Amino acid sequence: MNPKKLMEILKENGLKTCVKYVLASRVSPAFLKTIQDHYYDLPIDENKILLLGLGKSVRGNLQYILNELNLNPEYDRFQIYVRTTKETEPVVNEFIRAGGWTRTHPVTDDYEYGIHMETAKFLLTEVYFPKEWIHKDGQVVINIWHGTPLKRLGLEKMEPDKYGAGVTQKNFINADYLLYPNEFTKKTMLDSYRVAGLMQGQALLLGYPRTSGLCDRSHVEEDRRMLAPGGEHFYAYMPTWKEYLSTQEMLDDTRKLLDYLDAHLGDGELLYVNLHHKVSDQLDYSSFKKIRKFPADLDSYRLLAASDGLITDYSSVFFDYLASRKNIILYVPDLETYVEKRGTYMDISRLPFHKVTTPQAVLEAMRSGKTYDDSEAYREFCSHEHESNAAELCRIFLGDTSGLTLEKISSDSRKKVLWYSDQPDRGNCENFYLSYVQEHDRKNIDLYVSGFTPLMRNERARMMNAILKVRDEQVFGMRPPHRNSNFSSRGLYTKTKYNSRRMTFDEAAPVLMKDYATVWRMTFGISPFDLVVLDAVTNTDRMLTLASAPCRVLVFLSGHILSAQKRGDRQLIDAVNCLIRSGCTFAAQSEETVEKAKQLFPALHAQEAVLIRSAAEMDAWIKAQ
Repeated sequence: MNPKKLMEILKENGLKTCVKYVLASRVSPAFLKTIQDHYYDLPIDENKILLLGLGKSVRGNLQYILNELNLNPEYDRFQIYVRTTKETEPVVNEFIRAGGWTRTHPVTDDYEYGIHMETAKFLLTEVYFPKEWIHKDGQVVINIWHGTPLKRLGLEKMEPDKYGAGVTQKNFINADYLLYPNEFTKKTMLDSYRVAGLMQGQALLLGYPRTSGLCDRSHVEEDRRMLAPGGEHFYAYMPTWKEYLSTQEMLDDTRKLLDYLDAHLGDGELLYVNLHHKVSDQLDYSSFKKIRKFPADLDSYRLLAASDGLITDYSSVFFDYLASRKNIILYVPDLETYVEKRGTYMDISRLPFHKVTTPQAVLEAMRSGKTYDDSEAYREFCSHEHESNAAELCRIFLGDTSGLTLEKISSDSRKKVLWYSDQPDRGNCENFYLSYVQEHDRKNIDLYVSGFTPLMRNERARMMNAILKVRDEQVFGMRPPHRNSNFSSRGLYTKTKYNSRRMTFDEAAPVLMKDYATVWRMTFGISPFDLVVLDAVTNTDRMLTLASAPCRVLVFLSGHILSAQKRGDRQLIDAVNCLIRSGCTFAAQSEETVEKAKQLFPALHAQEAVLIRSAAEMDAWIKAQ
């Protein structure tokens, strides 16, 4: 690739076009930096806020946060960035224009996004960070999630991909503040993702920012005049998306209800609907007489505040709407199927709302109004709701938490151990691995297991299912990445020279080990592990990343390590020697294994390998550290 040509493209067409040209040519020049470079090279901007929402737009929670940050003069020193896509950027720009959000800027370009992730003082997310993000000391992370859960999440999910929750687990661990609108949500989230013992942040007991719109009644009369100009009563319909149905099946079910209601609603009745875009895009709203689409220029929660009631199914929006104390109708004709496919945290029958299974019953519940007592449910799920939710949350950006209800999440004093294996179901180690998972001392040891992602999916689910049968077991669904994109540009150059034998490992190590340590943080966040166990790790990059953990490291002498010399695996031999020199402890299940290892790796003679043949011996060694 001609560097002069690249510079011309960069100057004339901008960074985005240059990146596309580079990717098309499959060459990565040094000046195109990676997320690692941003982590190393760029300082934190104390006046920068990055917001990450659902769908890369600014509706719901982010909308209320942005109103506060842009319209309150106390935040005039801040610049706020929101993540967008090509599809959502025009919508976000219109929100910025209409809302007068002069401090807010959309970010669509991935390269620019990477810079903001590693330089923003404050990062707020509803659920998501890219897995490449590296938590930098000094950043303040606020995780507000996106709703009180009804369907099962994390390791409680009914789907086989539940073991892939590692990115979300890391985001919880990295958070300084985790917002929970009620005790039910706090307990459910902490139990479902099973990393509470690693979380060092604080629980913030506060209602969701978006429910400010439900509690604020100042716009209701104005909005009702717009939405129901003839003084009509109107309901809102907001169903959830069901992954186990096709788009056509969802469309058919939706039309069955909407066609019936449109034909039977009276002159003084209207229905506003907010559907998943895959369904909504295929509906011809002009064919309806009494049914309207949610207006694009009105916030959904202001519409809900003005409505007379809500119709939904399994969407957690009903927990928010409960704050209004108005009529709620759950249309659940497929309740048994939904519970079987998705699983729920509660028996829906215990909820006080109308629960109906036919369009006719929906209409009857609309006309009968609220005939139930929701006092107990309101106390359980809405005890922290207030119209100032967004304003109170934003005080964190000013460093003022004096008026907030904060609780420390974990005070667990047990030893925290991460056991990582690429091949837990191979060779003689399987019985020991499973026995330790089942028999370790839970009173004193908080054990987390992790492994190469494919092991956690269908084809090797047997092992993880065996682990999950053990009560209170923790599965960390992350593995250290080993793609070149996770290295710094200098690290990529160094690794290329080492792989092509133009540099020894000792010469490459000062650069590579720095990168491996950062990839550890990229993968497991700021997890306060006391010990990391490497068991049959087959990839050199993963091995060196795990060995870079800022804690004690124990390496089992597996068959993969012992056969490295026979295979002529230069990189693995160099990696093992590096682990020996760096002070990692080596362990084996027999004297024969230790002697063989010392023959293959003479440096092992300088340290005593640990014999660990049972769960009890493993526990004893851990407690002695």
